[in-house]
Amino acid sequence: MKIQLLLLILSVALVAGCKKDDIPDGNATLKYDGGNATGPLLDAGYHELGVYFPSSTMGGYTNWKLTEVTFFMGGLADSVVVKIYDEGGGNAPGSLLYEKDVTGTIVINEWQEHLLPTPMNITGAGVWVCVGLKHNEEKQSIGCDSGPNNANGDWIYQDTDLQWLTYVQRTGESVNWNIRAVVEE
Repeated sequence: MKIQLLLLILSVALVAGCKKDDIPDGNATLKYDGGNATGPLLDAGYHELGVYFPSSTMGGYTNWKLTEVTFFMGGLADSVVVKIYDEGGGNAPGSLLYEKDVTGTIVINEWQEHLLPTPMNITGAGVWVCVGLKHNEEKQSIGCDSGPNNANGDWIYQDTDLQWLTYVQRTGESVNWNIRAVVEE
């Protein structure tokens, strides 16, 4: 019994001590969400939904490359744009680093896989990975999990008030956007 307990403790210590070098194929998917559960009903207008990976996360991937953004679309939006921003400050993204209109590539009820034409170098600074949506009428488009929210997993900017707030601050609903970043060594 003591040997089994010792082996269990050693196993936990070994797993807890893993670093990025232990990622088998040299890539990782950064995310806050679980699987897709639903999507919010968004008003007509422009919405930008984002997840923020702070330097405490990105520092572990310094000198890696951000190669892909994946997100779930449960319905069509009138326009869809993938955006990546630098760290910024004060609960808002900084400078725009990447932007691509992907409206014509969307397949509803599926994960969208957007490969960056030129992978972005990761410096260890925080990054915001966002999907901008234009709706001409109230509808569901972007996917989310069933929560609970992560403080960095449910950011939303709306053109009605021109500010970034979390979705839970705006609605009281606790979810995370189905938006992910793929990084490679």
